[in-house]
Amino acid sequence: MSSTLDFETALDIRRSAITNDLTINMKKHTSAEAARLATTFAILFQQLVGGSLAFAQDGAVVVGGAATIAQQGADLNVTTHTDRTVINWDSFNINAGHSANFNQPGVNSAVLNLVVTPNNPSGIYGTLNSNGNVYLVNPSGVIVGPSGVINTNVFTA
Repeated sequence: MSSTLDFETALDIRRSAITNDLTINMKKHTSAEAARLATTFAILFQQLVGGSLAFAQDGAVVVGGAATIAQQGADLNVTTHTDRTVINWDSFNINAGHSANFNQPGVNSAVLNLVVTPNNPSGIYGTLNSNGNVYLVNPSGVIVGPSGVINTNVFTA
C-alpha cells in the first residue's frame, strides 16, 4: 500500500479486502468448524507469544499524519498530533498486564494501524485505551483474548 494514499482510501481498500477474505473463508467452514479453528489458533498463538513479549512495537513507522511512540515500562504510549494518522507496524501485540494508550486530538480522531509483516497475527491480552477511534488491520488476524480489554471510542479490527 502506497503511503501517498489518503487515510479514508487506505481504510476502504483494507475493509474491502478483509470483507472479501472473510466471506470466502466463512463459506469454506461451518460455524462450528470455524469456532474450533479460531479457538485452536488462539491457544497456539498465546503459547507462541508467551510472557516474554510485552509489546511488539518493532518497526513502527508513521506513514500518514504525525505521532510520537514511546514505551514506558508496561505501557506503550502513542500520541497522535493529527486527526488522521497511519502507522505501519512489523507486529502489534499487547500482553496481559500491559496497555497500549492512543492519545488523540479528539473523540473523532482516528489512527489506522497496519501490521505489514506476513504470517504475524496480533494478540490483545492486555488493555487498549484511546479517547478516539482505533483501527487495527492485520491480514494474518487479530485475537482479543479473554483478558483483553478495549476502551476506545471506536475499535475495528
